[in-house]
Amino acid sequence: MALTFKKPALLINLSSGSASDISQDVAARLEEKGHATPEYFVSEGAEISQQFEALKSYKPDLIIVFGGDGTCRSAAHIAREYDIPLIALPGGTMNIFPKELYGTIEWEEALDLALSQTEPRWQRAGMLNNTPFYCGAIIGAPTQMATLRESVRDGQLSEAVTAIPKVVQSVTEGKTFSYHVDGEQIDFQANAILLTLPPRIEGEDYASEIDLASVMPLSVGELLKVGAQSLLMDWRESEDIDVKKIQTLEIEGQGKFEILLDGEAEIIPAPIHVSQEEKGVRVMAPTAIVP
Repeated sequence: MALTFKKPALLINLSSGSASDISQDVAARLEEKGHATPEYFVSEGAEISQQFEALKSYKPDLIIVFGGDGTCRSAAHIAREYDIPLIALPGGTMNIFPKELYGTIEWEEALDLALSQTEPRWQRAGMLNNTPFYCGAIIGAPTQMATLRESVRDGQLSEAVTAIPKVVQSVTEGKTFSYHVDGEQIDFQANAILLTLPPRIEGEDYASEIDLASVMPLSVGELLKVGAQSLLMDWRESEDIDVKKIQTLEIEGQGKFEILLDGEAEIIPAPIHVSQEEKGVRVMAPTAIVP
């Protein structure tokens, strides 16, 4: 028997890359499926934190979020905290989390697919020092690469150009660190690590490991090759990047690391411990996406 949501909430972040006010369209689709009209929480950006607080006070039985990956991640934290289902619609620039759930960057397709599910399922989460992430994390100075790539995709070429010297310096001169994978010391140092949680793909065996890609200190020439690739694709695909599947990661030492969690920048002190939880957040999404 399909779920009927009596108190859904719709949060829209209009400052996200491709978000617009889709309140009435979402309400029509919900009502068509027999659900109640959602309570609306629409933000222009500056007051997004107040909207999240208002959403929590409303105590919904379903959260629908329309925004970028950072907005979706914040909504996922609330859904996880209150143990309620989440629908994450693509309304940002990269839309990593919604695409992982629904295999599309069209919000209408994603919502229809979500509402066709008869019950929620668990979406696993990576845990970095007890902070959850649902798509991936980049640890180390080359998080500048992700910012550079997003600036190019947003058409902000002047910002991208001015960021290039900082990227070069961070990768060629940035501090390196050693780390343990699944309890074993890795015998080389890196100055950046990319962690991703692979999506469930229909027809493929499901792997519960975390994908790890580590970047060793590069020369300027090697950086230019990786950097050019990073603007066009996922930079872990470069031949200069070491890739493996893991269960846990530990980075010892002192100091603080610049980290991107699901696209959101944070500063987190060492030591760093990464693991995963199979029951991360409940989502209205198919078990596997069609490639």
